[in-house]
Amino acid sequence: RTELQQKVLQKYGFGNRFGKRDDDGRWFVEVQVALDEAPMLFVSECTSDDDGKEGTKEGLTAVSQLALEGLARLRAEWDAKPRQELTEVFPDWIPIRDSSESRCWASFWKHKPSVVGIDTEGNHKKGAPVLVQIAVEDGDFTYCILDVPQNDRISKNMQRLLQDDSITKVFCDNYAHFDKKSLGIPVEKDHDWTSGSIVDIESVAARRLGPVKVARGVGRIVTLVMPELNVVIEKPRQVKGNMKSRMQRIGRFALIEQGKLPPLKGVKELKREEKHYAALDALATLRAYRRLIAEKKHEVNGGALLDYELCVSGIEVVESA
Repeated sequence: RTELQQKVLQKYGFGNRFGKRDDDGRWFVEVQVALDEAPMLFVSECTSDDDGKEGTKEGLTAVSQLALEGLARLRAEWDAKPRQELTEVFPDWIPIRDSSESRCWASFWKHKPSVVGIDTEGNHKKGAPVLVQIAVEDGDFTYCILDVPQNDRISKNMQRLLQDDSITKVFCDNYAHFDKKSLGIPVEKDHDWTSGSIVDIESVAARRLGPVKVARGVGRIVTLVMPELNVVIEKPRQVKGNMKSRMQRIGRFALIEQGKLPPLKGVKELKREEKHYAALDALATLRAYRRLIAEKKHEVNGGALLDYELCVSGIEVVESA
């Protein structure tokens, strides 16, 4: 199971669910590889008991090996795809608006969007993050507001945005919810982040693409929901042993967070590349969300994949001989 998880499922963010069939007790795994497509179902001959550790291990091992073999060609196709960073996939410069300028928020509230993408930088410390990015893409308007918290507090307009239930705020947070927590958003256990005024595409993707053990991240989600790109989106590459590369990868925001650089006084201190890099995560989050909610052919309550008995005719089934 470890090989299947690490080399296929986690690597590409494929949704998956392991279990035993009710009718004959055979171990199976469902693998979701694309949005709005029925999952592939792999059914082994193994019927070992799932009450004990050894029986469960035997069942998972049997069906994982079957899935590895059945996914071999698909895995080869994905391995052959070009690797690119988000900045290569979306190279166009994003118009930036400085939150400290009065006309920035005045224009935002005058043309209030129904949904925005939000991301933060430097969010592992206590208090407000180093930078907040708010992406807007509404008709002819595409831009990103950059907000620099002062005195460890987010701006009044940012607070107003978070409290406005008429605007959907979209995040792509890992399971630790650092973005939300850094903005003072309460995070309760088992909260449903797929609806309401604050949503998370990690949760929406789990419902639409199937659950995963490790958070997908915005790159994997964009890769899965925009197959027309025909690439695998990866995090910025680092040259091994190259300290300059490491510093570029960590970035100014993390160094500020760690206290190795002074806090930002404003957006104007940022380089053009830093602004674009920060804004792109928020914009990519918003675009992925729109794609995820475009159609809901296979949405399932609780984030599980399609039930075997309900849709067996629509699943590609691979059974062991």
